[in-house]
Amino acid sequence: MLKRIGIVLIAMFMGLVITIGLPSFAQTNRPTSPTAPSVPNRNQLSQVDNQFMIDANRNALAGIALGQLALTQSANNEVKRFAQAEVDEQVGVRNSLVHLAPSLGVNLPSEPTPRDQEVMQRLMSLSGEQFDVAFMNETGINAHLENAAIYQREAGLGQNQDLVRLASQGLSIITQHYNTASALTGYEVAQVPPRIDTPSQGSQSTPSSFIR
Repeated sequence: MLKRIGIVLIAMFMGLVITIGLPSFAQTNRPTSPTAPSVPNRNQLSQVDNQFMIDANRNALAGIALGQLALTQSANNEVKRFAQAEVDEQVGVRNSLVHLAPSLGVNLPSEPTPRDQEVMQRLMSLSGEQFDVAFMNETGINAHLENAAIYQREAGLGQNQDLVRLASQGLSIITQHYNTASALTGYEVAQVPPRIDTPSQGSQSTPSSFIR
């Protein structure tokens, strides 16, 4: 009798173990739903794109400020026409960047670089032909050589299509303005433009090719 009771208890115990274990086993072997692949943020900028926005914006602010200065300080019609074209160019760039910045999560600088601010101060101390030559060398030659490198890098290596398009379109305008400035100043590739310093002795000579 005791033996039979023991067999019954063992059977009940084994049944309990099987009953308890089955849900766990079933849950362990239940196929899991595949994890959805992460979707990259379409607005996330590469380092090249982000740097382009910062550099192009700073240069646009400088170009606008220097161009407006030339419009009020120069008496040379060719210089003033160039200055107005420069302002128009950079206002367009600035507006495009300001329009794109919020959706791309970029905080654009609100002022030019310290170097460009220093250039502005030096130009403000000049007048007449000295101002015209210095302005064309700085804004016409130096700034457009710098912008050409910035825009070429974005056009070739950028990932954001809006910025790549902006850079590609900007390069043609940069080339036009650079060619105009080269014709006015007589600048040739690999030539070092004169420094923008307040003259202490004599006066800067105007290049023979400079149009009056």
